[in-house]
Amino acid sequence: MEINESRVLALLGELRQAIQRLTELRQLTKADFLGDPHKVASAKYHLIVSIEAIIDISNHLITKNNLGVPAAGAPLVLIELA
Repeated sequence: MEINESRVLALLGELRQAIQRLTELRQLTKADFLGDPHKVASAKYHLIVSIEAIIDISNHLITKNNLGVPAAGAPLVLIELA
């Protein structure tokens, strides 16, 4: 089974974009951030998108490398690929 490079790249793009948005929100003062419920909601959304992208990439790589079928709710072990 081959890795779907376009799928992984698309997910990495979503992850990068979500991290960029979170980085922008990080520039706000705590008072400005917490004082605007839209900014808090945006941070939550981009955090969820980031987590989902990491899970989707991990599941894809695990499956395509015949490392077993990822179980629902199983903890992920992230390793740095050199």
